[in-house]
Amino acid sequence: MPGRKISKKEVVRLVKKFKKSGEKGNTNAVWFSLADIQEIVMLIGNLNDPGSGKTGDGVRLYYGRYPDYVSENSKGNKNTVLFVPTYSKDGGSVHHDYISAEEVKKLSEEIGDPDDPQTEITVIQLGEGGEEGYNHGDLCPSDCDGATVSGA
Repeated sequence: MPGRKISKKEVVRLVKKFKKSGEKGNTNAVWFSLADIQEIVMLIGNLNDPGSGKTGDGVRLYYGRYPDYVSENSKGNKNTVLFVPTYSKDGGSVHHDYISAEEVKKLSEEIGDPDDPQTEITVIQLGEGGEEGYNHGDLCPSDCDGATVSGA
C-alpha cells in the first residue's frame, strides 16, 4: 500500500507507541527544510536513465545512528533517518534502492566497525560526491524548537 495522509490523532498515536517502546533521551524527530525536501526530489529525478530503463520512483527511509564519537550538534549516539532514492526498472512495481546490494556489501567491508573513529576518515575517503542518499536533518533533542508531537 502506498503512503497516505493520516489524521492528527494517528500521528500522536504512532509517536506515543514509538516512545512507549523506545529508548529514553534519544532522537524523537528529525527536521528537514523545504529546500532539503526539494533536493531529495531532485535526487530521485536524477535517477531517470532511459538507456538502462531505470526511473526514479521514490525514496526509502532507513533508520541509522551516529557513532558515539561524533560531536556535531550533540549527534553522537543519536538516531537519525536516511533518505535513499529508489528506482523502478522498465515500469516494474519493484522499488530498488539506488545503492545496490553489492555496493552495500563492499562498502560495509571497507568501513569496518562503525564505532571506530578511524571509520570517519575512511568514509570521507570513500565519498564520491554525495548523490546517493540524504541525511543531516536537525535532531530532536537537541534542536527541538517547535516540536510538539514529540511530547506525546
